[in-house]
Amino acid sequence: LKGHKKGVSCVRWSPHGNLLASGSLDGTVRLWDTIRGEGICVRLFEDSPVHHPITQSVHPPGAIRDVQWSPDGLSLVCGGLDKCVRLYDVEAGKLKHQFEQDKAEWTTALSYHPSDDNLFLSGGYHSTVKCWDVRVKDAAVRSFPGMYGLVQSLLFLNNDMFAASSDSTKRNSLDKSIMVWDFANTVVASNQIYVEAYTCPSLRLHPDGKHFIAQ
Repeated sequence: LKGHKKGVSCVRWSPHGNLLASGSLDGTVRLWDTIRGEGICVRLFEDSPVHHPITQSVHPPGAIRDVQWSPDGLSLVCGGLDKCVRLYDVEAGKLKHQFEQDKAEWTTALSYHPSDDNLFLSGGYHSTVKCWDVRVKDAAVRSFPGMYGLVQSLLFLNNDMFAASSDSTKRNSLDKSIMVWDFANTVVASNQIYVEAYTCPSLRLHPDGKHFIAQ
């Protein structure tokens, strides 16, 4: 599958398994049709370069760090180094909304709610994971403050809890941790802090829904 001009940072299968989304350091997201033939790019999502008003220099769109499908497969969210999260309509191939992060907040991890197409999580370099509602476009609807370093991965375990892996905990800045959060009450679930000796950039849920793995 050729087309990106820089390294590919993430790939995600659609819920129906017929499309593959890829995010790249070139600032684009591509959708690939894996059914009709090899190497067919059916959608290209990219943002126009940013023109500096004084120097007239051109800055390329920020590198993409994560891409996630909505549970119904009709939307994509992507985030990266341009301090915003973008929501795309897959069928129309258009930007639906742009969610602005804090000025210094790069997006490094995203996760859709497993049963609500309107809710998704974002995490980045600062000390908070945020929940966004696509129907409320001005600001995040929930915050999960913690002593994070870089948020490496976000994973909903079920409708009520999600896990977040990060570079640090408040007990020891050298520790790597996985924290399980109560989604509704925005607090850490009781006794659900796993201290790891190494960074865990990837979390995945077992098909039985009772276990998850960290790598």
